[in-house]
Amino acid sequence: MGLDLSLVPDVVKPMALPLTGGAFPDADAYDIIAQASTLEDLADQLARLRADDAGAVAGMLRGQEWQGPAKEAFEQVFAALGGQPDTTRGQSAEALLDLLEQALRNEAAALREHGVRMQHTQWMIYASLALLGAAIVRLLVWMWVNGPAVLRLIQHNTLLTRARIQTIKQLMLRNMLLFAGIGGGLDLGVQGAQQLWGAREAGDFDLASLAVSTGSGALTGALFAGANAGLSRLLSRDMVYLASEAELAVRDRLVAYGQSIYGQALLGGLAGTGGAVPGLALSGQLDPAHLTYTFIAGVAGGLDVPAAARVGYTPLPSP
Repeated sequence: MGLDLSLVPDVVKPMALPLTGGAFPDADAYDIIAQASTLEDLADQLARLRADDAGAVAGMLRGQEWQGPAKEAFEQVFAALGGQPDTTRGQSAEALLDLLEQALRNEAAALREHGVRMQHTQWMIYASLALLGAAIVRLLVWMWVNGPAVLRLIQHNTLLTRARIQTIKQLMLRNMLLFAGIGGGLDLGVQGAQQLWGAREAGDFDLASLAVSTGSGALTGALFAGANAGLSRLLSRDMVYLASEAELAVRDRLVAYGQSIYGQALLGGLAGTGGAVPGLALSGQLDPAHLTYTFIAGVAGGLDVPAAARVGYTPLPSP
């Protein structure tokens, strides 16, 4: 099972596979949960097989009244645990059955949690691609209304200015709130969708995941604002008039690229990935699949109409 392009908005289908880069989890969450259900059924069988000694259980295993995959799985587990003298010696048959039942229920719970988390990761990737599609459509609508000049990597007849410290603080706070809302909102929406249509039980919200997503989003916003502020400080002088690309110094051209549509999208993606690394590492979920949807969500957050192309654009105040 790979990325299902039928679930991806048409506007991002051409870039969906390159963006995910093969990091989409291939496992089927429902197969994993089905295995957990099988183990739970087996544990229920054990609960009904309470006996005074293991001989009665062994006799039932030799008989024909119980057949099927559950019996075969039980025989394997029973033999494995029964063959561990250090842990089972001196225990009654009932105690051994209790041990078997608890081991099966623990394994079933772990499998079920793994399946739910796997589905959560897959749906987060789909949600990030949908968010990116919405951002692209919004941009296309703006272009249709205002004309195609916005596609220019460098906006002519505009100004670039170095940002003041106070302006940087405002940008950082605004972007932290924006990206925290994107990260936490995506996670909350996916968990709610899982409860309605997926494998997550009703009311089972993963608060730790929500905290990681929101915190990572806030850190992403800080990195994104810091990157933009750092770019503005690279200007060769306090104010640069973009009359012609040929007149730009290398540093000025780098700033102009960074503040273009594509530059902002790339900065957002890089900031999204960097901001997610600490939280994912602490939660033990630092892997390509999680980094993929954080990068895509960051691109969607950074993809916007360049400030220099907006009607009534006012350059940042010079220091």
